[in-house]
Amino acid sequence: MLTEKRLRKLHRLLLTLIFVQVVLWGVSGLYMVVMDIDFIRGTPFKSAPQPLVAEKVIVPPAVLLNRFDSIKSIRLRMLADTPVYVVDDGVNVSMVNAETSESISINETRTIEIARKGYLTLNDTPAINAINLFTDVAPEEIPTSILPAWQVEFDDGVNTRFYIDATTGEILRVRHQYWRLFDLMWQLHIMDYDDGADIDNPLLSAFIISTLLALGSGMALLVVHFHRQADKRARQGRTQAKSLFSSSKRQLRYWHRRLALLTLIPLCLWLVSAAYLNMFAPHFQHDYSKQTETYHSMSSNQADVIMDAVNLALSRVVQADQLAKLPIQSPDDRQFDPHLKQLLQHEYRESPITEIDFIPFPAQLVTPLLLLRNANDKAWLVDPVTLNINTLNKQQALALLLAKYEFEADNMTITMQSDGVDDMPEFSGKLWQIDVDDHVETTFYIDSINGSLFGPFNRYTRLESLFLRIHFFDYAGSLGFNHWWNILFALLYLILSLSGIAYLFRFVKNKLPLKIHSVKARRNRQVA
Repeated sequence: MLTEKRLRKLHRLLLTLIFVQVVLWGVSGLYMVVMDIDFIRGTPFKSAPQPLVAEKVIVPPAVLLNRFDSIKSIRLRMLADTPVYVVDDGVNVSMVNAETSESISINETRTIEIARKGYLTLNDTPAINAINLFTDVAPEEIPTSILPAWQVEFDDGVNTRFYIDATTGEILRVRHQYWRLFDLMWQLHIMDYDDGADIDNPLLSAFIISTLLALGSGMALLVVHFHRQADKRARQGRTQAKSLFSSSKRQLRYWHRRLALLTLIPLCLWLVSAAYLNMFAPHFQHDYSKQTETYHSMSSNQADVIMDAVNLALSRVVQADQLAKLPIQSPDDRQFDPHLKQLLQHEYRESPITEIDFIPFPAQLVTPLLLLRNANDKAWLVDPVTLNINTLNKQQALALLLAKYEFEADNMTITMQSDGVDDMPEFSGKLWQIDVDDHVETTFYIDSINGSLFGPFNRYTRLESLFLRIHFFDYAGSLGFNHWWNILFALLYLILSLSGIAYLFRFVKNKLPLKIHSVKARRNRQVA
């Protein structure tokens, strides 16, 4: 029979085995919820993207069709005060100077210039301590998938490092001391001491189960304790009030019980949600068949429909035979299309344009549209002729999804939703909701303004999202995990674990001499 004495022994034994990890969960969890996630990602260290300058864009996109055999995408953006086309031909990514049509490579000198322009500071940009190129083996703080990349280290007191794409010059990652500590805390939290990517490791599973057992035995002891206290008070006929600032302050057991009672429900929610995310969520997945080539390579012939409209809007005022004379030889040739100037100087959404994507969609969608992005990282589709903001219709949204995933159009229904849906409560705006008739209730969403595709969402992803919200006490799905409720209970949990461990050590300290004395006395009796 499981008596109170055995429950107490089980509780102490389990805590003796897991007390180090229990404290580490408290310390790491508190650090992660206190530190702002945008700061950890390095957002305050990066300056905003540079606005495109119409007067500097001399080379029209039509020139690129003559240079490349096939084109998958063309983007126009600024790179350290220079307008550049980023061209993807389906195999390689190249950059072309939009002023001179010369090819651009990201060497060490240009990397330093990009890093200095990209570092956000109110004073002078800090000195650069080191610069290194990684091509095959990545440092521990970045994934290998983003290589080749330049590493630029700043002397700014927090050892900030920029990782810059060695092909396009984009700042891919920002790392600093607080991020590295955050990464260490994450590894301690999920008990993956290799790369911090394996959340379903068996070591974490074993400790979650042990902690659940410790929590269960602790709950049983609480019930027994308060039941006994109620009986005692009933027999005495009165309630003895305890002073919070006298002897009870030094009673670890007293405070441990009250903290346990206060954090009982959050602890249960934390552990149950952690158990699901660790042991079940990684195995509840549904695979979707994707198109073998999401964005088909565009030859010059295939691009005619799109590029005709683009050239009508954005080409230079020159004859076709003059295009071969580029790069520009004379300052007098530096003319630019008034239409392009109008496009770039018009501040859509009250912010200047920082990037234009000339081929935002697969070639088979045909519709000639431009994708514009502003300094606030907002994007929208624009008709290249009228410059009016374009909204995707039902057929375009469906074609966009079918260009990426292999579905039967007859098995899908599409409806327009506004200002947030259950799967995306934070989203504001109009979304095309595409429901797939399958056994996991799959849903996709497409932003009607910029064509962004969200999903897939299904019963498994929704269940995982639910347990994540439970773990972060974000039941509405809009708070994230840097909110006061999460911080408060993380702090209470840490105090609870420390009080329990202090009581455990005190218990061992008091019992150990008695145990040693008892063993010695037994030996003496045996000798006698």
